[in-house]
Amino acid sequence: MPADTLRFTDVFYTYDSLPDELLTDLTFAVSSGWTGVVGRNGAGKSTLLRLAVGEAEPTSGVVDGPSPGLIVAQRTDDPPDRLTDLIAFPDAEAGRLVSILGIDADWPYRWATLSHGERKRAQIGVALWINPPLLAVDEPTNHLDGPARRMLATALSRYSGVGLLVSHDRQLLDTLCSQCLFLSPPRPPRLRPGGVSAGMEEQRREDEEARRAYDRSAREVRRIQSEVTRRRADADVGHQQAMRSKRHLRRKDSDAREKIDRARISGADGNAGRKLNQIEGRARQANEQLESLTRPPSERTGLTIRGVRSQSDAVARLDACTLPVGPDRALEVPELVVEPSDRIGLVGANGAGKSTLLEAFRAAGQFGSDHVLYIRQELSSDEARDLVRRVRDLRRDALARVLSTIARLGSVPERILDTDLPSPGETRKLMLAEGLERKPDLVVMDEPTNHLDLLSIQCMEVALADYPGAVILVSHDVDFLEALVRDYWEVEVEGNRAGLTIRPGPASRPDQ
Repeated sequence: MPADTLRFTDVFYTYDSLPDELLTDLTFAVSSGWTGVVGRNGAGKSTLLRLAVGEAEPTSGVVDGPSPGLIVAQRTDDPPDRLTDLIAFPDAEAGRLVSILGIDADWPYRWATLSHGERKRAQIGVALWINPPLLAVDEPTNHLDGPARRMLATALSRYSGVGLLVSHDRQLLDTLCSQCLFLSPPRPPRLRPGGVSAGMEEQRREDEEARRAYDRSAREVRRIQSEVTRRRADADVGHQQAMRSKRHLRRKDSDAREKIDRARISGADGNAGRKLNQIEGRARQANEQLESLTRPPSERTGLTIRGVRSQSDAVARLDACTLPVGPDRALEVPELVVEPSDRIGLVGANGAGKSTLLEAFRAAGQFGSDHVLYIRQELSSDEARDLVRRVRDLRRDALARVLSTIARLGSVPERILDTDLPSPGETRKLMLAEGLERKPDLVVMDEPTNHLDLLSIQCMEVALADYPGAVILVSHDVDFLEALVRDYWEVEVEGNRAGLTIRPGPASRPDQ
């Protein structure tokens, strides 16, 4: 095998807590350049990356690839090793990466105050500077604004080793990837040429043809089975007539009985029996053909956010204040009032202070009551484990509703609850499903599309459009915002000061 090739051969993988394999019969080979890894939340994308770099061992099968491999995980809890080394500019490549990604010298020392987007840029910068022969990157554009995404794409395009890229960002996948591996159970894994858009269109055509073939085969089974039933009835009529003819014969008149049987076999009765045998053979063949086909599942949608419109004048308030953002910047905030029907998009660059503003609302007691569903940008590992435990302890009827919501967002709910630490995408779905049980009159979501697959994002967009209460959304996804919000709170930075501007939307697009 060439040194620059990653090969999976008959790979199966399962967690001890799962009854079924997470990855099944995974066989593919990829060489230098970026390969996209695409699939629904919970399909095994992150696990595949861990297998590729040797952080996990397959249940069976073989993984061979360049070594050492390095993975850039989704979580940004801790600063990456060697960040201070990168910023020390030990070589020209380090300087170029720091410049391309806009990494500041003090980031290692104030990691807790960095936005998640800034942390992600630091992670990517260190990984590209180390330059391993195999690099696996998991959802790199989460948390990033438009300029930062462009920085990231420029930096990743410089990598020349074997790269695996898990992302729901179509533009990034189409720009960087020469091929994409689709994980879409119960379909077998499929490596398709080109970016994700071309691959998704090819998969859509194949799925549609597979559904048509399955439906044609099923109709043929029903038609033949109906013919079997009719011919069986004809054969039964002939048999009953023969039995009635024998009823008038003497018991010892074997010649007459034999004569009737020969007539039945050689005449119409025998013909009916032969036709019955023929059609039953065709029925067996049709059933075997149907069993050999798989009908791709139709995606479940129709998520409803159960909520109400508040009867009060305001669902949240924040007095005018000045908020510290990092060590040397302050955000000037006017008095803010969220009315029961408001739909607000909170926008601005990474690190400008958007999440800080939401936390100020929370600290003032505005997001702490049961009538508010507040989904923060990230949960720590311990918080995610606590969330799983809370959901497991719900009453049976509430648990059933939570599991139904998770299913409609495209994940297998049993798998989420069978693990103590779900993936970040599954954790977000669990946060949303649990929060909906409170029937909120205000929904606040900080980067709601992070970690979610494309269909889940579309499903959430439709649900939020029909939600009757107030909404505050922090997002860099312009299309998502323009479909849902009526007003923008825009954080604008100038030097060490930042201000909040309130303006109508979506007639004017924010510069993301």
